[in-house]
Amino acid sequence: MIGFRYGRKSWALISDGANVHPSAVVGSPPEHRGWWNERLDPQYVGSGECFHALIKDGARLGPFVNVDAGYVGNTVVGASWLMAFVHVAHDCVIGDNCEISPHSALMGHVEVGDNVRIGGGALIKPFMKIGDNARIGIGAVVTKDVPAGEVWAGNPAEPLDRLRRRRMLCQPPDEIGDGTEVLRMASQAEVRTRDYA
Repeated sequence: MIGFRYGRKSWALISDGANVHPSAVVGSPPEHRGWWNERLDPQYVGSGECFHALIKDGARLGPFVNVDAGYVGNTVVGASWLMAFVHVAHDCVIGDNCEISPHSALMGHVEVGDNVRIGGGALIKPFMKIGDNARIGIGAVVTKDVPAGEVWAGNPAEPLDRLRRRRMLCQPPDEIGDGTEVLRMASQAEVRTRDYA
C-alpha cells in the first residue's frame, strides 16, 4: 500500500525515481504516543497533524517495508536500499547509498549517514547517529552513536576491535603465549566456517 491514508490525510511524498514495492507502507502515522494522544484529544497541540515520509530518487523499498510519517520533522529516505520487512520509525533520516538488510528496525529520530550497511535483524535505539561508511553487524542492538567508518556488532553493539580484544583477554595467559596459538585457533575456526558454507 503506497501513500498511507488516515481518513483523508496522506503523509507520503514519493519521488518518481523511487522504486517502491506494492506491499510497502509509506507515510503511516507516527508510532509516537504523543501523536496518538493528539488524535484522541484534539486540544493537544498539533491536533493530530504530522510531517511527511519523503522517499527520494533512487530509493528502493522492498516488500513489507514500513516508513512512518514524521512527528517533529520529515522522515527521509535517500537513494538507498531497504530490503524486506525493514521498519523506519518517525523522524528518521537515511542518507544515500545505504543498504538496510531484512528485519532491521530504526526507531524514532535515528540519523544514518551515507554508504552505511546494516545487517539483518539489527535494532537501532531512538536518537542514535550512525556515521558515514559505518557497518552494523547482523542482529546488533545499537545503543550508542556509531562513529564514521567503524564496524559494530553484538548486543549491545560495540566496535569490532573491542570485541576481539575481549575474546583475547578471556583466554588464560598460557594459551596465548607468543600469539601463535591464537593465530592457529583462528585459522582452524576459519577452516570450520568454510566447511559449513
